[in-house]
Amino acid sequence: MKETDYLNKIFTVPYLDSIQHSKHFQSILSSKTILSSKSYKSVITDLYQELQATHRNEYFYKNELLNSLLIQSRKISSCSALTELPVANSKTDMIFVDENDVGIVYEIKTELDTLNRLENQIQDYYKAFPYIYVVTSSNHLHQLEQALEETSVGIIELTDDREFVHRKEATCNTNNLSHDVLFRILRKKEFESIVMKYFKELPDVSDFVYYRTCFGLLENLDIVLFQKEVMACLRKRNLVQNEDDFIKNVPYELCFYGYFSKKHRNKWPALRSFLDTKIDAPRRKNTVVTNQEDFSF
Repeated sequence: MKETDYLNKIFTVPYLDSIQHSKHFQSILSSKTILSSKSYKSVITDLYQELQATHRNEYFYKNELLNSLLIQSRKISSCSALTELPVANSKTDMIFVDENDVGIVYEIKTELDTLNRLENQIQDYYKAFPYIYVVTSSNHLHQLEQALEETSVGIIELTDDREFVHRKEATCNTNNLSHDVLFRILRKKEFESIVMKYFKELPDVSDFVYYRTCFGLLENLDIVLFQKEVMACLRKRNLVQNEDDFIKNVPYELCFYGYFSKKHRNKWPALRSFLDTKIDAPRRKNTVVTNQEDFSF
């Protein structure tokens, strides 16, 4: 295994949820000769700096993007972000829905990724979203500029200085929107709210045909109008009620985690309390992380 694999393991929402009780994490602290009596926050900050310097993986890109789109702009109480949302046969890296219910997909291609699946992913995303950006590093920039030159897909580079630079602006593309794909994104209460808004009542049919009947009604809506209604539903999913509470208690390095963790959702003072906890990592010299120790969530 690569020496940086432990960073991929640590910087995931499930792992961070369980980090306080993780023997694997304790072994990493020992192996890296991290000084004892440091807080979880300071250790995670150190590891994040290592992530930035040596292994800018998907978590790093997502965290930087979330900070740029929502946190630094103080929009987390009016706009929403979503991650890993299934759209057709793909899953989105990041979706941002603004205060006007405009949804934008951000597909991340780090310097550690290939571009093999990008064409199919773009085709899927355009079935539900009119705006798509590929967020990438300088490694892929030239290839992407050539491949996407004649398309409506935008390109954003995350520079070595952690700045997002728009290399190509995305333009609106509603040509491939699909009622079916949009409907499948919605939860039951969400599509019911749209049915009530436009048809004033829910279908009085058996459970067996209820789903199909609701879709039949919504399929009659103009596709651009329907897409807008779906975006309004998505925006409501992740609105943060107490913006100041989030800003105060969630450190920069863990904004993606704090935003999407079910364990700490709307419990950010508890997250801050945990991060301030001191940990005692035995100091060992000349030890290398083997990444062969099993761990569980």
